[in-house]
Amino acid sequence: MKKIAALSVMATAGMAMGQNVFVDLSGLASMDGQGAPTNVVLMVDLGVPNAEVTGIDWELGYEPISPSWTSEPHLTYGDSGGSVGYDWDMGDWGGTSSSDPVFLAGSDTTSFFVGGDGMLRIELWEDFNDFADSPDGFYTQGGVTITFTPAPASLALLGMGGLVATRRRR
Repeated sequence: MKKIAALSVMATAGMAMGQNVFVDLSGLASMDGQGAPTNVVLMVDLGVPNAEVTGIDWELGYEPISPSWTSEPHLTYGDSGGSVGYDWDMGDWGGTSSSDPVFLAGSDTTSFFVGGDGMLRIELWEDFNDFADSPDGFYTQGGVTITFTPAPASLALLGMGGLVATRRRR
């Protein structure tokens, strides 16, 4: 029984350090302004209710369709209800005022929570719409890695579960 409690504590500690999920953006289009029904919206199941997103890393290629620029695309992250927790603006991370393809790599820290369903919503959009209802560009390769941890209440429940299992056996 001590082994079960120890495993529970180790699992809880491991989860507190963060988990990662990779989201492939290859071939996806960047379309219209934020919230447009034509935009690509991805729903990513983190598998943990109320998880805290703590970091976002990216390695991705993007090719705009002229006259669009590489400074226009955004990736907005939030909960499944559409609340925004983090907005990634390509112009802030190396995009330029040109239509030349780019490959960008980097990371940023953040802190926001997904809802009780554990779903992370990612919307791909443009801050300047060159072509209404048509792609302004495409993500040609790569994607983003999301780092998240369970909410503190979830960690506490996991730890308590290990303690209860130990107490029942005694």
